[in-house]
Amino acid sequence: MKYKKKQILGILLSAILILNLLTGCTSAVQKKKEGVFTILTSFYPMYIIALNITDGAENVEIRNLANPSTGCLHDYQMKPTDMVNMEQNDVMIINGAGMEEFLEDAQKGIENLHIIDATQGLSLLASKEVHSHDHDHEESDHEHGEEADVHEEEHSHEEHGHDHSHGEYNAHAWLSTDLYQQQVMLVAEELAKANPENATLYKENAQKYIEKIRSLSELIKEMRPLTEGKKIVVFHEAFAYLAKELGMEVIESLEVESDAGLSAGQIRHLIDEVKESGADLLLSEKQYSGNIGHTIENETGIKDITLDSCVSGKMEKDSYLKAMEDNLRILKEALSNESQLRIPLH
Repeated sequence: MKYKKKQILGILLSAILILNLLTGCTSAVQKKKEGVFTILTSFYPMYIIALNITDGAENVEIRNLANPSTGCLHDYQMKPTDMVNMEQNDVMIINGAGMEEFLEDAQKGIENLHIIDATQGLSLLASKEVHSHDHDHEESDHEHGEEADVHEEEHSHEEHGHDHSHGEYNAHAWLSTDLYQQQVMLVAEELAKANPENATLYKENAQKYIEKIRSLSELIKEMRPLTEGKKIVVFHEAFAYLAKELGMEVIESLEVESDAGLSAGQIRHLIDEVKESGADLLLSEKQYSGNIGHTIENETGIKDITLDSCVSGKMEKDSYLKAMEDNLRILKEALSNESQLRIPLH
């Protein structure tokens, strides 16, 4: 006997509820509340957008799929309850551009969940990251200098773009204050369509939030005399967006999510690449890079700056704004004294 998808999901939901009762885990499945417009966000940056847009809205609940400490979702593995929880919402806000690749199969089994893709139609950078595990080879396929124009290569991510190969786009649009404003407005407009009762509030909140983001853009413009033309190596391609707004040149983009799994040979290869790059500055990611940036700093004499990629943090409305302000302050302090950019080698 064949069951329809909804019947299968119903059976799955019941089974999980029974299992949770037997094991004492009653919080795994989040059932939709009657009369409440329920929004599911894929991960932290989308949650912060939703939090700002829905501020003050009645009968609205925001849920987040990934744990706030998860960070980027490239390697996210769906849990058994994720599929059921997705069904218990009216809309889901995703970043898109390949960030939530794990959802491609899941979406086929959920007919009624409206997906809001926050990068639809945005001009995104090409993904040109070199992964740390690629450095096992004596000669890298990446030729020095290829990254120099990474901030000039942009592609429009359309709705049908979900069939692109993973990694075609640099999905970290929220680290561009310009693109982030566009994401906020796009999400607000889509939420207004899905939940007309709060449409006016959503759009008003979006404008208020965008005004705050614009203040960041002004700070960035003020900093450009310090940052313009600086050559940088980034240990996460997310910073390519911030670099573009600051007029910095990304000459190497190296994927180093953790230094724990790197061999001595891989670390040596990274050191050699940075030495040959002619970089003025290294940018490490607060969430992932571990001590690799500090290690390379000691070996090359090029200062390493640790910035926040805003993929995790406090679940508060102004968290993104504060994190970006801190990023700009850290960069300003580092670049205000050119003599501090070169570290004495031991």
